[in-house]
Amino acid sequence: MAQGDKPVKEFRAGSVRASIWRDEVPGQGDEPFEVFSVRVEKRFKDAQGVWQSTNRFKRRELEADTWKTPAPRSAGDTPQEKGYTQ
Repeated sequence: MAQGDKPVKEFRAGSVRASIWRDEVPGQGDEPFEVFSVRVEKRFKDAQGVWQSTNRFKRRELEADTWKTPAPRSAGDTPQEKGYTQ
């Protein structure tokens, strides 16, 4: 994650945001390969009204209902159709 780079994808649910980042690292034979990382943070206002962020969460903020995925936009767009498994 170099400064100024943008995440590959961001997901938001209320004040919680998850960002997926891509980076290239050296591989064998000087051929770089991609690695991905995820950053999850929550934004909130402190007692003085100043915006802050944290990576600490309450259980209800991480429950499955909070992170609903939108319906696929077209045929072949579901994780199963792309070959992903659970």
